[in-house]
Amino acid sequence: MKCTMRRLGPFLLLIGLCGAAFAQQSRGPSIAPFSLRLSGAGAWSAIGDLNTHLNSFDQRYSYLTDAEGGIRGLSRLANDWEIELRVATKTRFSFGLAASLFRSEGSSSLAGGTEYGFDRTVTVRPDFAVVMPLGLRVYYSLYSRGGMSLYAVGGAGWYSARMKEAYEESSIYPLGDVYYNNRYWDVRADHALGLVAGLGLEFRIVRRVSFVSEVQARSLRIGDFLGTVRYETNYGSGQTIREAGTLHFFSMGDYYDMDVPLPMHLETAAAQDVERQARLDLSGVALRIGVRIELF
Repeated sequence: MKCTMRRLGPFLLLIGLCGAAFAQQSRGPSIAPFSLRLSGAGAWSAIGDLNTHLNSFDQRYSYLTDAEGGIRGLSRLANDWEIELRVATKTRFSFGLAASLFRSEGSSSLAGGTEYGFDRTVTVRPDFAVVMPLGLRVYYSLYSRGGMSLYAVGGAGWYSARMKEAYEESSIYPLGDVYYNNRYWDVRADHALGLVAGLGLEFRIVRRVSFVSEVQARSLRIGDFLGTVRYETNYGSGQTIREAGTLHFFSMGDYYDMDVPLPMHLETAAAQDVERQARLDLSGVALRIGVRIELF
């Protein structure tokens, strides 16, 4: 699902037009103008390059005989936790300052033999965490009566993200020799703008405490990941190589690498490949449930 700014723009504009049309139909203030909302969401996201990369491993190692297991992409469904301070007004509008955390991690392995008589095992452990240290929300009350309220919400947030992956490959030869070829990368991006829009329903449970249920659409693509990658191997004389730079994605081979010269055996293939900066795509939808507590 692609939730672009073009799609969210008309929705946010609609909120503004509704406010202008019903400016005279103000509702009375809540018991307290300040409230705190705590919520969690089951969020579905596109993920994008990272899962494309992970799902390519099974095909890449299709030569293994009697293969067991498989390399799996990250689940597109994950938890999204949020805390928000909301300020009510004497109109249908209220405003919020929010912060959130979204994380997903996994681990999977693929093992099998080869025609050269050795057994190979590949394990991949991907992990990413996304933080929104500051989000701005605008709420518009569509209906409010008897402790129940239906509202529309729109807003934007500033996001930062960190992605990590541990790739570990080991080969056991007939005489018992064990060789490994590992790669560990750790990158982060600190500047990304995301947009949200949705509809919500809340009703009062007890005085000053309301139950909140909200459906959100989110547009968020994070790129410009900077960081390091470390290669470790004991093949030949063995070596450890560290590189730093911008994380790039190569669409033909569905693999990641930094913006540094490629190893010799990849240069020919990469010359015909499509290279661009890697992206983490968290655009999607979320069902958010929580409570809102009126403070003072």
